[in-house]
Amino acid sequence: MISGISASAERFLADLERIQQRLNRAEQQVSSGRQVSAPSDSPDELGSILRYRLELDRVGQIRTNLARFGGEVNIAEQAIEAGMKTLDRARAIAAEGASSTTAAAQRAVLASEVETLLERLVAGANLTYEGRYIFSGGADGVPPYQMDLSRPNGVTDYAGADATRQAEHPSGTLFEIARSARDIFDSPAAGVFAAVNALRQALAADDPQAVAAAGGLIRSAQEHLSGEQGFYGGVQRQIADASGFAAQLELRLKISLGELRDADLAAALMALNEAGTARQAALQTRASLPRHSLFDFLG
Repeated sequence: MISGISASAERFLADLERIQQRLNRAEQQVSSGRQVSAPSDSPDELGSILRYRLELDRVGQIRTNLARFGGEVNIAEQAIEAGMKTLDRARAIAAEGASSTTAAAQRAVLASEVETLLERLVAGANLTYEGRYIFSGGADGVPPYQMDLSRPNGVTDYAGADATRQAEHPSGTLFEIARSARDIFDSPAAGVFAAVNALRQALAADDPQAVAAAGGLIRSAQEHLSGEQGFYGGVQRQIADASGFAAQLELRLKISLGELRDADLAAALMALNEAGTARQAALQTRASLPRHSLFDFLG
């Protein structure tokens, strides 16, 4: 009677299977560059790998958000800088209009120019970035102001909302990144719109004393704008610091993840070579063993 597969053949096949597994694993590491490509590759490391990947995703999103916030803040700071220059011109007009040598007709011309300056300030307050009115606070779908020369400050009531926009630092803390147009241009303490409109009205009324008084309001408004510009300058620095922190954190996370997940290519190539050599040797050894014919079993 002919028996089934021999014990030595079973051992050979089992050994060959183990060698093939080593070979397959080494080939996978060399081709992918990773020692962990599936949960079964290293179950003990899986939790740490997932945590690093989730943290990398979080930090990557924060970096993306900071870049977008940085663009918005830069636009806001530039708008305030432009407002400062507009008030420079308004102060020069106030000095000219308050002079006793300035004729009524010239004051009327200056009043028209100041109205243009007011329009420029309103346009700055209504700037948009990525489809949002950046100075409208939480109601960023509507422009905060429109011109209305019948009003004391020359504009409509504020149509926006409080500014609550915040950015996340990679450490998890939050910081403010925005101010509303009401805070910047229509402050009760030093209203930019109100000061410029007061100058326009005084020039139109040919009243040198009122023009001089409006010039004082514009100086106060300019000091106020300088403070608002300082706020945005501070936000720019915070965003730059947070972005740098995020870049360093992302690098550390990638290194830590790589230590767990990425393959040592030199070791993987060596393992590939050793497994291939072992497989070839096993096959050659098996082929060199004596072979029995059917007659050997019937003898």
